[in-house]
Amino acid sequence: MKKSLKPVLSILMCTSLLLSSAGAVFAATQNPNATVFLGTYENISSGNGWLSQGCKATQTTMKLTVSNDSGEGNFSVQRRTSPDALWWDLDDNITRLNGKETLTRSLSTTIGYEYRINIRKPLLANGSPKGAVYCD
Repeated sequence: MKKSLKPVLSILMCTSLLLSSAGAVFAATQNPNATVFLGTYENISSGNGWLSQGCKATQTTMKLTVSNDSGEGNFSVQRRTSPDALWWDLDDNITRLNGKETLTRSLSTTIGYEYRINIRKPLLANGSPKGAVYCD
């Protein structure tokens, strides 16, 4: 009896892992009537970055908001044209995060494209940035 349960349990575990990781592939969709949560960030290592979930544009304008609770960092906006395309920096505009503050980037967008925030901690930052990202 025990031998026949092992394959079943293995299949169930693999299916569970596959389904739990599949959500990360899909972008959130911009909602004109509500703010959409794109993730939280904290404990970013110096020189490394954190990437928010993408937000798929449903209008020609979008606001990406970074609500920083503490720490220092920089953020920029990235864009991709389809779910299987590479992410590219939208522009050279890097915004500095310093302590508790909320910053919003208003964008002209292309409907169907995805947009996200890339947060980096500089080498000499005073504490790792910590907060959340939203789109609307």
